Parts: sequence; structure tokens; C-alpha cells
Amino acid sequence: MGECHRMRHLPHNCFAMRKTCLQLLQGCSQQQLLFWRNYLTADSQQQKSQQPELPQTVLSFLLLLSITTVLILFTWPCLRQSLGTNPCLVPNNFALMETTRPISSCDICSAELPVRLHRPDRAEFAAHAYRGRPVLVSGATETWPAQRRVNLPFLRRLYARVGANASSVSEDGCQFLAFRSALESLEEVLEGRVEAAADGPPWYIGWSNCDPRVAAMLRGLYSWPSFLPEEGEGSAVDWIFMGTPGQGTAVHIDNVHRPSWQAQIAGSKRWRLFPPPECEKVCRPLTVDVHPGDIFLLDTNQWYHGTEVIGKEMSITIGSEYD
Repeated sequence: MGECHRMRHLPHNCFAMRKTCLQLLQGCSQQQLLFWRNYLTADSQQQKSQQPELPQTVLSFLLLLSITTVLILFTWPCLRQSLGTNPCLVPNNFALMETTRPISSCDICSAELPVRLHRPDRAEFAAHAYRGRPVLVSGATETWPAQRRVNLPFLRRLYARVGANASSVSEDGCQFLAFRSALESLEEVLEGRVEAAADGPPWYIGWSNCDPRVAAMLRGLYSWPSFLPEEGEGSAVDWIFMGTPGQGTAVHIDNVHRPSWQAQIAGSKRWRLFPPPECEKVCRPLTVDVHPGDIFLLDTNQWYHGTEVIGKEMSITIGSEYD
């Protein structure tokens, strides 16, 4: 989920390059897996006869090293273009996540997208809950007190009142995401070290709300979306994303294993979606603008996505994942 540079479009040929490298690496991985499976499951006599000689082992290693080098060389120019001069994601997880994620079914875009619903009930939403297609629900939060009350001054007062240690949000399994903002903790925002004015230095952050006192008070102002599957289970931790116009996240893909929902509490946010490489020929990129009162549902494990705060107001969203 985390990024550290502002979102930009990934060129079409970057996805093609990734697809080629993915196919090469998958082929190599399958070859290695088959070899080791046969080697480890054979009886002792077969093991001895099938055990590779040193040259074969060296050749196998060199093949894997060559494919990995090709992946880096192919994708590096596109990554530099998309991430700018601060390529913080590249060394850690981009290649690994891209080459190990499950192959997506291209049914995720075999309909007019995004799917638009207005105040659906569970029965209406059930047809879309697990299809992987982006869904924009309007009028979903009009009855939430959060829609009228939650803003940056409110959050500052809330944390001050309950005495929550905001800087601990990055501890105990919780996360604070500064994205490209020059911020090191949520405390910097809550203590007024940054401004909400559109003409001030732009910033965008996200954090998982793990403090039980803050969570209890906030959940009194919003509720689990009533149209989500009744038998499903949600995450015990909610996420809050907040930032000023012009800021957002770079195009990326998540590894959270479940679909996500995000309610637009204040301001507006633009989502730019790109299909996975294997679906490029049947899917098209999407741009979805989300406004106060809307809930946007997306399988962020299948769709590459980036966001940008639009308009003149600060954007605040609250969201989570669901089963």
C-alpha cells in the first residue's frame, strides 16, 4: 500500500515489459520447482541417479540470475519514470510482488466500469462483492455523523482528549504512511506542524487506527457499510487517509489478500486504475472520481491503482477490507 512519491501514469509499454518479464520468471520458476520436486520425492536410489552434477547446478543458478537481471533492466526505466528520483519501492518488493501475485481473471473488467450503485441493499451488492470489479456506491454515508463532523481540527481534538500517543501508531503492528510527504509521524499532523490550507506545502498521509479509544469514538460516527456481505468478516483495524489537493499515492498494487472499501468523508479524490498485465488486451485504464457520501470498493490486489486529491478541499477517507 505504501508509496513514497507522487502518483504518475505508468506508460502502457511498462505493463507490457512487466508482462514479458513475468512470463520469463514464471517459466524459470516452474522449471526449478519441477526439478526440485522430482529430486526430493525420488527414493534414495533414484535420488542418487538423478542428482545433478555441479555444472548443471551452476547453469541453473546462472539462468535464474540472468532472468532476474533482465527483469531489472526491463522495468527500471519505467519505474524511474513512474517514481521519479526517489525509487524507494524498487529494492524491496516491486519485482517480488509482481512475479508472485496470482494471475487475475479478466472477468474483472467484463462490464461497464466502474459499476455504479445507489444505496444498494445486500442482495443487490452481492452480485458484485467478490467479482473484482471496481464499484462506486453513492449516497452510502449520508446518515453518518462523520460526514458532518470529521475533519482535521476534530481529529486533533479527539486525539488530545483521549490522550492517545499518536506517535505510537507505527508500533505494535500499526502503520503510518507518509507517502511523499516529509513527515515522520502522525503526531506532526495532529500537533499542528502542518497546515490544511490549499496554498500551504502539500502533504498526504495514511495510518491504521489501532488505538482502541480513538477507534471506539470514531466508530460511533460511522458504521460498517450495511450492503457488505452479512456473513463476511472485516478487518479489526480501519485505515484513515488524509491530505491536501494535488497529493496522493503513486500507482501500485497491494498485497492485503482481501477487497477494500473506502468512504469519502470530506473532499474529493481521483483514482486511476490500470488492469494487470495479463488483462491489458481486454481491459482499459479507468479514472474514477469519488466525492463526499460515496464509498469506493476495489480489489487492490488485482488492480494497479494510484490516487490524487482533487478540488480545493482536504480529502479525508475511512476504509478497511472485507471478506
